[in-house]
Amino acid sequence: MGRVFRFGDHVDTDLIMPGPYLKLGRTELQAPHVLESLRPDFAREVRPGDIIVAGENFGCGSSREMAVSALRYLGVTCIIAVSLAPIFFRNCVVNGVLPIQADWARQIEDGALLTIGLEEHSVTDMQSRRVWQFPPLPSFVVAVVQCGGLMPYWRKRGPLHA
Repeated sequence: MGRVFRFGDHVDTDLIMPGPYLKLGRTELQAPHVLESLRPDFAREVRPGDIIVAGENFGCGSSREMAVSALRYLGVTCIIAVSLAPIFFRNCVVNGVLPIQADWARQIEDGALLTIGLEEHSVTDMQSRRVWQFPPLPSFVVAVVQCGGLMPYWRKRGPLHA
């Protein structure tokens, strides 16, 4: 179960991970600055298992993998958006963050408590008991996310079994 942090449309990777902090090099030094221009207390408020919900084109802009790795470092396990930029979607999978694209994402309120049913392809709002379905993800994507990302997946299964 995770708490929702709600964002709008076209949140680009420069807003997620501001460029000036990239020179810090290490994720633990960059992470406190994630989304700070949109929600200054985000890095201090987010907890392991929390979920980002957004509108269209979340993660657009540069192919800044650090945007996803810093979110994962802070504990974000899932991003639900009307649409995710394609490279950002891939970076989510590589870093073990579940990417869900669904038109109903706009219906989810900031602060809602959600559970994700991967086998049922469902998202449930624990307060309202509302349930939304999402299209099944490829089994490889689910396996990589469940392992915590591509590197843990390869360590567990071996690259020849992908």
